[in-house]
Amino acid sequence: MAKERATRKKKATKPCRAKKADGGQCSRTASAGSTYCVGHRCTVHLAKPCPYRRVQGTHLCKKHGGREAIAKNHALKKKTPSTKTKPKTDSKKTRVDTWLKALEERMGRLPGDYKRFVRERDFSRIPGPDGVSFDAMEPTPYGSGVLEFFLDPNPKQMGYFDEVDMLVIGSNGFDYPTCMSLRKGDRGGIYYHDHQQRSLWDDGQFRMMFPNLAPGIEKYLSQRRSGKLPAKPEGLESFYRIAANFSEFLERCEPMESDE
Repeated sequence: MAKERATRKKKATKPCRAKKADGGQCSRTASAGSTYCVGHRCTVHLAKPCPYRRVQGTHLCKKHGGREAIAKNHALKKKTPSTKTKPKTDSKKTRVDTWLKALEERMGRLPGDYKRFVRERDFSRIPGPDGVSFDAMEPTPYGSGVLEFFLDPNPKQMGYFDEVDMLVIGSNGFDYPTCMSLRKGDRGGIYYHDHQQRSLWDDGQFRMMFPNLAPGIEKYLSQRRSGKLPAKPEGLESFYRIAANFSEFLERCEPMESDE
């Protein structure tokens, strides 16, 4: 009996056969029924534990599919695209779409040509590096309008003339806004707002402020004196129609050249 106990004890302390990565012997004790320790033997346990060594990188021996598991893992890695190669989401376009959705919830449906333009966000031609100028479809007391930048369609930042249903879509360094009409029967029309309200100035104030008046302004004053200015809708006395829609507005824009 004492001999049997000694034999069992000897078997229980049998060292693991596995070699370490540096070539040294594994210092752990082999599992019962195996010549390898828990860390090196196959994990398959049927009627008894599998006695064979696991394939590195798996929990299985060659007999129980360790090699196949490694091959399958390699195949999955090749099929799965790296995060570096995944197409990047256009965060700016997503943000613009979110803004447009919120804006339409407040203002109603916006013209398709305007939405396409701001989604593309290509401002290299209009307004370009130096801005654009444009003439109105009616006589004005300011000459030509100027646009130097478009506003992002963020409803929290865009200006709005509530009393006349005008949405501010762009402006310039002197804060003269370019607006889009949301009025019934004129929705999508583009207007330029003269915030100085020069239509209320008398001739003397014009000549005091601008000694060398542009021909267009001289013509405006002449038509006003003779009562030939076209009638304007109530509330739009300082809004001047530029185009019937956004696409027509883009066609009427002329690039401005830098003074440098």
